[in-house]
Amino acid sequence: MKYILTLILVLLTISIQAQDYDEPGSGYGCISGDCEDGLGKYVWKNGDYYYG
Repeated sequence: MKYILTLILVLLTISIQAQDYDEPGSGYGCISGDCEDGLGKYVWKNGDYYYG
């Protein structure tokens, strides 16, 4: 049981660190504002976007 909990914790940590941050000017990623702590516009490679 302890092994499983440790494995889950490690996988969650890795998934948090594996966020896709793209180069500025690439046309996708955080294109305006502060996407992590405030208001901003984030565009994914498939064209979907989120503003908030």
